[in-house]
Amino acid sequence: INAEYGVSSWVPSDDGRINVCSCNTAQIAIATKGRELTILQIVDKSLNVVSKKAMPYDIACINIDPVGPTAPLASMCAVGLWTDISITILALPSLEEIRRVEVGGEII
Repeated sequence: INAEYGVSSWVPSDDGRINVCSCNTAQIAIATKGRELTILQIVDKSLNVVSKKAMPYDIACINIDPVGPTAPLASMCAVGLWTDISITILALPSLEEIRRVEVGGEII
């Protein structure tokens, strides 16, 4: 993040690679090492790790859009997983599972 007074950055632990990410104006959801989900929040021009969770399968996609036109922060995060082809809704910032749905189908 380029701020007027400096730069804030975050680097995955253990040389992990960023596989996929999603962001809004104040939050960033990042998948590293395939299964590790990290939630960052932008506070006072710096990045803060809010929570982390190891998912059971590799993460295919993430969405952290706030629900509602005036919501400043997302209260939930949607995570799509490979292998079992499912969508998991997690509460923010705890990353507690709210709902999990197996979508099914074939992957080419």
